[in-house]
Amino acid sequence: MSSPETVHSATGPVDRTANANMVKLPAMLMVLLSIVFVSTGATIENTLWFDNGQPKDDFTYLVLLPAISLYLMLLCSAVFPRTSPPLGAFDYRCRKVGFADCVGLVFLLFVSVLVQLGHGAIRTVMYPSEGTVTSSLVRRNPTLIALMLVDASFLSPFAEEVFWRGYVQSTLVRTIGPTAGVVVQALLWSIGHPTDWLAKSHLFLLGITYGVWCHRRRTLLPTIVAHSINNIAFHALSLIERSRPF
Repeated sequence: MSSPETVHSATGPVDRTANANMVKLPAMLMVLLSIVFVSTGATIENTLWFDNGQPKDDFTYLVLLPAISLYLMLLCSAVFPRTSPPLGAFDYRCRKVGFADCVGLVFLLFVSVLVQLGHGAIRTVMYPSEGTVTSSLVRRNPTLIALMLVDASFLSPFAEEVFWRGYVQSTLVRTIGPTAGVVVQALLWSIGHPTDWLAKSHLFLLGITYGVWCHRRRTLLPTIVAHSINNIAFHALSLIERSRPF
């Protein structure tokens, strides 16, 4: 008898033979429940922690609630593919990067830049005098802004790729097929961000790009790096532009 095939995911070793026995309907329900779990922080931010467009407490808004969401993402990704029977799948991994992955990373960054430039151009035309909550916090508490940037630029990309592409997409691909699985995860990922429709369309395109890459190459590392660089560029440009006096 052959031994079970084991791969090393971003959250540890996962038995792919066990994942093959995943029960589809419970796995789908668990994915939806997991998305509700990880959206809790954003929901609290939008419904309970804002007063007249400003957060009631900067630490809670910038550090605590995002940390809760990241923890839940990693927890769901680590636990549900390992239950018996599995209530999810995790088919992608952070393996050693080869030449093809380096070329793919350049492609992912190129697509991210194009989407970012298009998003910025459209937003500049549609909202020329737009201000943000972050821009006002820059002047009030630079330390918390630094913590927010560390989270958004390094911690969130890792957790989001592990959760959305690693766990959610793997499970959806096994239950509804590759094309639908990639599209649905990108749609859910974009909807799950508390942003306007323009930013959601930007995220949807990135979700499709990252999702297709992960499905074809079976690795998360290039998308984590591309996601991180994309976030760094986005927040750096936002802070430079929107912290100017209006």
